[in-house]
Amino acid sequence: NYTSGTTSSPKGVMLTSRNISSNIEFGLNRIPVQEGDTLMSMLPMAHMYGMAFEFLYPLSGGAHVYFLGKTPTPTVLMQALADIKPYLFITVPLVLEKIFKNKVMPTLQKPALKILTAIPGVNKLIYAKVRKQLLNVFGGNIQSIVIGGAAISRPVEVVMRKVGLPYTVGYGMTECAPLIGYEPW
Repeated sequence: NYTSGTTSSPKGVMLTSRNISSNIEFGLNRIPVQEGDTLMSMLPMAHMYGMAFEFLYPLSGGAHVYFLGKTPTPTVLMQALADIKPYLFITVPLVLEKIFKNKVMPTLQKPALKILTAIPGVNKLIYAKVRKQLLNVFGGNIQSIVIGGAAISRPVEVVMRKVGLPYTVGYGMTECAPLIGYEPW
């Protein structure tokens, strides 16, 4: 498998079946998957993260894997999520940041909502409604959103926490087949 070279220059990485199977076993034990669950794959299969967690792990647990097959523009992505209804959404921060910066944050910045979200109790009701709408945007079946590949912007993460979005940030690299760190949301 080839890496873009985050630890040095780009290179081929030798991985054993045990390297890969330990990641798959970890996924099956820590990220529940049921027979018949669905997952959308948009990461390249040449990328170890895409291969391990968008293909081998869900397939080993009995999930149906759908390949996006197109550039994940917002329109393509939102339609695919609505059609596939994945139980797990694996993405990079840029995708979530676009959704939040274009849709969620401008709505929450409206003067009336800024006042209402400053009122204890009322803010929880508003954030719960935003959470429900976001989960519906992601297909309505999301149990967890896994973000990796880069740090997520602080303003976006603050809003994600406020609305209670079920997300986690994973960390890894190709040489580790690929997972290094993961904690459920």
